[in-house]
Amino acid sequence: MDWRFCHGFTCSAILLILAVSISAAPEAADARPQGQTGLQPAAAEPTDAIIFAQTRAKTARDVERERAKKLEDQKRKTRRKRRSRRRTAVKSPAINAPPPIKKPANVDTSGGPGVSLSAALTAGGAQLTSGVVWTVEPLSGETPPTVTDESLPTLLVPAGRYRITAKLKGFLQSVEVDIPAQGIARLDLAFNAARLKVNVLPAKGAMPLETARIRIVKIDVDGLPPLVDTNVAVFDDLLPAGIYRVEAALGLARVSEDIGLTAGANRTVVLNLSVGYVRLRARPAPGREPLPNVVYEVLPADGLDAVPKPLASKSGAQAVFVLPAGTYRVVARYGEASSRQVIDIKSNTFSDIVLDLDAGQVVVTYADVASEPGASAAFRLIRHDGDDGPSLILSRTGTRLDIGLPVGSYTVEVELEDGRRADKPFLVEPGTRTEVSVVLPALPSAQLTLSAGMIGGGRLPDGDRDLDIAFKIRKAGLQNEVASGTLSQDATASLPAGAYEISAVHTPTGAATAASVIVDAGAASALKLEFPLGTVTLALAENSSDPAAEWVLTGIDGKEVARHVGPNADISLNPGEYIVTLTSNGTANTAALSVTEGKMTTIILPEN
Repeated sequence: MDWRFCHGFTCSAILLILAVSISAAPEAADARPQGQTGLQPAAAEPTDAIIFAQTRAKTARDVERERAKKLEDQKRKTRRKRRSRRRTAVKSPAINAPPPIKKPANVDTSGGPGVSLSAALTAGGAQLTSGVVWTVEPLSGETPPTVTDESLPTLLVPAGRYRITAKLKGFLQSVEVDIPAQGIARLDLAFNAARLKVNVLPAKGAMPLETARIRIVKIDVDGLPPLVDTNVAVFDDLLPAGIYRVEAALGLARVSEDIGLTAGANRTVVLNLSVGYVRLRARPAPGREPLPNVVYEVLPADGLDAVPKPLASKSGAQAVFVLPAGTYRVVARYGEASSRQVIDIKSNTFSDIVLDLDAGQVVVTYADVASEPGASAAFRLIRHDGDDGPSLILSRTGTRLDIGLPVGSYTVEVELEDGRRADKPFLVEPGTRTEVSVVLPALPSAQLTLSAGMIGGGRLPDGDRDLDIAFKIRKAGLQNEVASGTLSQDATASLPAGAYEISAVHTPTGAATAASVIVDAGAASALKLEFPLGTVTLALAENSSDPAAEWVLTGIDGKEVARHVGPNADISLNPGEYIVTLTSNGTANTAALSVTEGKMTTIILPEN
């Protein structure tokens, strides 16, 4: 039979029939009656069918039921464990939490009503005799609260419910109590605090430092900022009970200690920094005064050929470092010169070290007429007596170079933005100041030609009167004149390359103009100055002839602005209205004149 198809009620019935058949089988040989002989059939081995019949076949539904039961049992056990943990868990008291409210006890039934107050750092501890401020506030009515700084007060107050608060520095405890109608009630409060004193010493057995950084961090609660972070070497104050890390630091020295404070404790912690002090100064040569602008560095003692990151650095005429006891390498840097020394620092000692640099000061400037004051240049320093021969040791941009250099032979190169360069050799002596001035080659001059005209492009008359023009040339952005003169005809000025501002005044009329120009070295440039003027042409009529004819021009205010003798004339004038008077052959003739900027107007007299 294929047992894969045996399931459900059918399978159970078949198994039952098989079990009954097996129970009716012959007895085994060892069960025969004594004396019976002959061959007997061997005892039958259990077949697969018999073994299978001993357990009821499981259906898919049976498997699911068992799985669900196991899951439910597991959940039930988990819930029982959680309830057990909640019942047995002990909650830690909150930091600085007020004690449970309890009914105050009457201590004096003859007086009252009132309350006698006392406070301690911990429940049952010694009473605090100073520093406590009490506030007794009625919770009904409009009676103002009572405030007293007496640490052990007895206050007479009406019977009723009150909120009583005790404050000690940053600690606060508050409870609500009922004051009976008779007697003096007594109330004791505890702050759950401890007193901690921290002394920071430079060395074991030494006097405490005057200043150091003290940090106190609560380490049994994550994420809290430091409760204390101060720059005093002695700390003495109250803290909530708890576990703390007390840290002290001074200079590069650090030390810490973890402590536990219980309520009411009075704990003193002494932190030994084991530090020493060193003052560093540097001088250019033995017997010279220390230099004022030196960079001092403290580095690990090992790795003399490496360039590790400094442990500390300062700059100035001197530097004082506070260092943990040990061996260090100190370096003094003055420009490109340096000196180093290995030092030993011992606890609670002071060392004064002067380093000799074997160096001098060099100040490099450059002279150039064409450059603007404050113009930047590129400086390059080449050392000639180094171990590897001539080598570039510095490249810097600025208006001058002021630097400390080791004793030796050098050349400085100066280059301007326009490409001009020059160099100069010099020597650096120990402890001396060397001034180097580099003269740069001059640029070829630029040629600027000036001419004059009217706005719009018209020319001015050629007469001496109209070409009486004064001009000034200034470097752009500066007030000092580099050239000036009178433009009686086209003028040419030789100027260094650069940007210029030119101003000019037409002297007869007072008209002014200005212009800007950029000229290049060795190049020729031209600039036309245009004035806001107009011109008038005066002429005798064709039928008139008088070499001594006189022309007079006046403004509308009657003031004379121009005069000319002769039959004809070209005159420049400011735009406006004028009267022209011609006196010829004893006869005077007049005409109105209107002058327009940049235009030419013709007047012919006498009119026919």
